[in-house]
Amino acid sequence: MNRRAVLLALLGSFAVSPAAPQSFTKAIELARTYTVAIRVTGTAENGGSDTRYGSGVIVRSSGFIATAGHVIGANSEWLQGSDGILKRTIQVRIPDIHGYLEDQWRSAELFKPGPSDVAIIKINGADFKRADCRVLQEVRGTDIYRLGFPEGGQGGWADEKGGKTAVSQLAQNFQGNMISQKGMSGGPAVDVTGRVLGLSINREDDPRFPSQSFTEFVRIEEAAALLPQSSDAAGCQVGSPGTGGDAVDITPRLKSLGTEATVIFNYPDQIVTIKPGEYVLDGRSLRLKAKKLALDGTVLIRSFAPASAPSAGQQGGPGNTGTQAGGDGQNGARGLQGEVGAPGGDGRSGRASGAYLIEVEELALARDTKLQIVADGEPGGKGGRGGVGGPGGAGGAGRNRGGNAFCGGAVSPGNGGPGGKGGIGGPGGRGGRGGDGGQIVYAASLADYLVDQRLVLSAPGGMAGVGGAGGPGGSGGPGGAAGGGSHCGGGGDTGPVGAAGDAGISGSAGALGLYGDVRGL
Repeated sequence: MNRRAVLLALLGSFAVSPAAPQSFTKAIELARTYTVAIRVTGTAENGGSDTRYGSGVIVRSSGFIATAGHVIGANSEWLQGSDGILKRTIQVRIPDIHGYLEDQWRSAELFKPGPSDVAIIKINGADFKRADCRVLQEVRGTDIYRLGFPEGGQGGWADEKGGKTAVSQLAQNFQGNMISQKGMSGGPAVDVTGRVLGLSINREDDPRFPSQSFTEFVRIEEAAALLPQSSDAAGCQVGSPGTGGDAVDITPRLKSLGTEATVIFNYPDQIVTIKPGEYVLDGRSLRLKAKKLALDGTVLIRSFAPASAPSAGQQGGPGNTGTQAGGDGQNGARGLQGEVGAPGGDGRSGRASGAYLIEVEELALARDTKLQIVADGEPGGKGGRGGVGGPGGAGGAGRNRGGNAFCGGAVSPGNGGPGGKGGIGGPGGRGGRGGDGGQIVYAASLADYLVDQRLVLSAPGGMAGVGGAGGPGGSGGPGGAAGGGSHCGGGGDTGPVGAAGDAGISGSAGALGLYGDVRGL
């Protein structure tokens, strides 16, 4: 009995980790039949020898394998001989029907690198067990398992680790909450049915992924976009029904944007599709290059939501309390008017739209369907509310009645002074300026769709922010206390309360953002 047969007999049902839930047992067993080990050896550009290990996924039964681009390495990383051939050798170990790696290393060639960290390599042969693929729809909280070979396949079985998906800072990626390990790059993230959602791409020297406590995955559609056009049904397809060919659904990436400033869809030889609905890019730029864009319903892509706006200006501070003035020695001093409230802060200016480059050769639109792209600027922020007017000053107390025991020389009591009027509310802040509209550049092949208004492009500036409300007037000051009476007679009157202050004036509206530019290539 050979080594493989012995291991199969010993491991049996323990091929899948006991920690894996029962629901994923079949998925992991299936994924092991198309997950491969990769070894890349050669002479590095600096002259030193280099050996790299990684993992990959058979995505076509004709021998196409998807992996992480950094496993293969860019051409610039390898020394080039005088004959122009890179001093680099790519080898692959593929699994048998039980998911155990065969002993031999097969030769492979780089077929096509991608713009993101993904590459397609090719081995000779046919009828390989291949993966089914699908687009990840729910980016947060989907149960997945990651497979690969942390030791270059020395253990024979693909290692697996479970977790849940999370949003990445890059739109073409997603994350999984499992520890990253060397050699796992290029290995698949699979769902509960065993279909591939993405490829592991963590690398220690990438500053975008400083933590190795999670795994970064590039979406499988990035790899599918590199595959050749083929009628071969045994391939990794992530298309949308009814579009023909290997159409790529870019809807999930439009729904779950990362932190990059430009969202790039680069499918020059493929059909892409977007589900009907509205997609807001929050100021990002968009570059879409595709052979055809197929829509089953109306799609609106815009820079900002209509209700989007920066924060309002700060509210003005309150006015100070009025002081006192006057008084004749008998009647109390009058309270002075409170001070005016501070003006509200100006609203913030809206952000400018990003730029749009639409290089699509053809639109395939269902009946009564249109594509609308609005490179609109963000509305300006509302001006801050004016500060409340200061309270009126308190009236002074009146003089007490005096006199001796026989009331000779008694003085009249004084009245309390009137309270001061409340201060005027502060003026509202000026509204913020709307952000400028962006630039839309479209392929000349789309001009006819503009004529019949099935493609609608516009780049309006953001609406002006409204001015802030004036602050409320301050409260009137309390009247002064009446002068006290004595046995010689009664006291004076309490001073009247001051009137409330007037409200401040509203702030003026901001300026509209400038209209952008819409033009053909």
